[in-house]
Amino acid sequence: MLIIGIISLVTIVAILTINKQNYDSQIDDALVKSAGRNENYVPNLGMGQFDNQIIGIPICVVEVYPNSIIRIKPNSTASINEEILKIVVDEALKSNTDKGYIAYYKLKFCKSPNLDVFNIAFADTTYFDIEMYRQIVICCIAWLLLMLILLFIVWQISKRIVKPIEKSLKQQQQFIADASHELKTPLTVILANTSILKENSNNTIAQEEKWIKSISDQAHKMQNLTQEMLTLAQNDAGVDFESQMQIIDFSKICNMITLQYDAVAFENNLLIESNIASNIQIKGIESRISTMVSTLLENACKYAYPNTTIFVYLEKIKGHTQLSIANTGDTIAQQDLEHIFDRFYKIDKSRSQLNMNLDSDNTIKSKGVNSFSFGLGLSIVKECVKIHKGTINVTSLDNLTTFTIKIPII
Repeated sequence: MLIIGIISLVTIVAILTINKQNYDSQIDDALVKSAGRNENYVPNLGMGQFDNQIIGIPICVVEVYPNSIIRIKPNSTASINEEILKIVVDEALKSNTDKGYIAYYKLKFCKSPNLDVFNIAFADTTYFDIEMYRQIVICCIAWLLLMLILLFIVWQISKRIVKPIEKSLKQQQQFIADASHELKTPLTVILANTSILKENSNNTIAQEEKWIKSISDQAHKMQNLTQEMLTLAQNDAGVDFESQMQIIDFSKICNMITLQYDAVAFENNLLIESNIASNIQIKGIESRISTMVSTLLENACKYAYPNTTIFVYLEKIKGHTQLSIANTGDTIAQQDLEHIFDRFYKIDKSRSQLNMNLDSDNTIKSKGVNSFSFGLGLSIVKECVKIHKGTINVTSLDNLTTFTIKIPII
């Protein structure tokens, strides 16, 4: 902005300077011709276009005789008060140069000796000075407006540039805070169980199996959390996933994972109904595509009402493959849908591990499906879709929640 401001200011100054030099040159030329011997020369000085009119500068031409007689020549286009005329003529005669400027009266003059007679031409520059002043004011206002516009543009651009950075920093800070909070609960359980084992150090391993199992479960949860955080960190670090991609059978992957979750669904009194088109191939990373599908199916099983059906559809639509996974459960509110892919976001807005059911002796009750959640699964799904240049959408109406993924096919 500073460079543009300096360049524009220099340009304006240069234009005004050139205009002044041109006007001065034309006035001087008219004065020289008016002060010459040609009685028939009548100055008609064009001073540029102002308000759609050609402006002329009034010129008074006089002859000064040795006996101080002053006569105004007929080719003059203006007259000067007699008293003032004597003063300016004296000033012009006293000047050591043929051309000059009488600042007090705003008169430029040019004198030309003709034997014993001096021809002196005076040009009134008042109107010229006013016009130059007006040009300077207009240019200054235009320059200030340009600077204000540029300042506004720079301000808007800087806001757009800084906004993603601020958002990223806030996300990182929130990510660290949430991750620390999520690690706190399993660590607390592990430490509590360890204290119990120390108090019962004389007991056998079989007698303390439930505490050991609880510690193992919490350790596995921490392992899953760190693995999920590592996956997201790789995405944020801009790892070159393109080189890891190959042609994979998306239909085969969906069939395989759907089959794996049939048993999980059965344990939870659910039914999985699938309609998967065959031989749909995409370019992608098989492990990540598998994680994407299994995460969505796991969520569908976790939040579906008992004795309902989970629907899995895979089809080709206009150069894309579309995967839809739907389940019947609590309707997700609109304000939650807007943040459902945010990291560590939980619809219950809680970090209290409400999904982790403990019995009276602090051991975890199994529900047949992994009910413990860190709120990272859908974030990983979204990142996976992004890596594969696809889109993901979620709708939740009348107790039916549907996740729809579109990925380009080869």
